[in-house]
Amino acid sequence: MVYLEPDIIERPSWRLIQDLERGIVPESARATLMTLALEPTITDVLVRLKKVQILNIHEPFYDKAGEIYLVTSVIDGLAKKPIVLDVKTFHGIKENDFLDIGDLGVAIYHNPPRKLPRFLDIRIQIIESDRKLRDAGKVLTEISNDQKFKDIQKILNTLATTTTPLLTTVVDLTDKVANIIGGILKMNKDDQICYYAATFTDKFDNLGRGQHRHTKPHEAEFSYEILAG
Repeated sequence: MVYLEPDIIERPSWRLIQDLERGIVPESARATLMTLALEPTITDVLVRLKKVQILNIHEPFYDKAGEIYLVTSVIDGLAKKPIVLDVKTFHGIKENDFLDIGDLGVAIYHNPPRKLPRFLDIRIQIIESDRKLRDAGKVLTEISNDQKFKDIQKILNTLATTTTPLLTTVVDLTDKVANIIGGILKMNKDDQICYYAATFTDKFDNLGRGQHRHTKPHEAEFSYEILAG
């Protein structure tokens, strides 16, 4: 299996999170920091992917077109469904094409009723397939039935019951999910157009609320938004 590394990482308070988990932060400061959180009036959190543009197709032929998988996964620290996963496929994509995800984009996460996430770990994988695209629903089923994926879900369910989940552990587990997906799609390093990883907490990052725009030069541009209200 190819072990995938993110091309773009967005983790605003990562050093602080690591220091808290290692016990480096003094207890007096820790107590103050842990009181910071989203406003108590917040009830809904939505993550919406707005645009994805493919800047390069790796096919070697003139007037080349590619077959694209768009895979999104979100982990929110809630127990019932610890990984919100989706796979979409796009045929005949040429350089500078936008993936057709609708004028308003596509929701990749919405919190369960009356439950607010303590953190969001978001992964966006844009993959160019060098073989015929498989049915997205069947790919999702295969991922869900993978024993390693099931084991990760069990661990995440356990972490969700803890008062302060270890985000470094969550990130490590989500890295493993990305590699499971890569293995099931039989991808290699050349198939990875862009792999984005982000982690936001409700304590220090306001769950990442707002607009997020990123570019992997000469490969892809994308934007998404996190709405809370």
